[in-house]
Amino acid sequence: MLRSGLLLSALFVGFISFQGCDKKKSDCGFIAPKMVYVGFSESESDTLIIRRYKKETMFSELVDTFLVSKANITRTVIGADSIVLSPANYTRMNYEFYANNWEVALPGANHTDRFYDVQPRFAQESEPSAHCQSFVKSMNANGVTVNYNTWSDGNYNFFIT
Repeated sequence: MLRSGLLLSALFVGFISFQGCDKKKSDCGFIAPKMVYVGFSESESDTLIIRRYKKETMFSELVDTFLVSKANITRTVIGADSIVLSPANYTRMNYEFYANNWEVALPGANHTDRFYDVQPRFAQESEPSAHCQSFVKSMNANGVTVNYNTWSDGNYNFFIT
């Protein structure tokens, strides 16, 4: 009886040790597509309202609403009439873009965009020094399906007009 107990204990420790050697590599951080606003004046784009909805509810279950004022918006000009607006105090949209449905409004322009059916592509770190990123494989933006093959080719943007 004691011998079989020791044998079972040894097998259990061996199994746990073997499992530890084959640990799953962790997923890389997630990044949402860059939202590029085209043709909006500074006064039209000085305030953002971000609404987060429970995924797969078609905007019927609001989770929270976040107001981003001019003081908390980082404006990056990327063309003659194109800017990227980044809310400095609300990073959840970037890192959890795949986990929710989103509504982003520019009240100064009376403009609202909806993003849903976001399908992520999770990458796993292959080397500790390698830069990797999980990203959106596809999403529905205002009723149009948008597909992405990679986040690193300079085309990982969504243009809002």
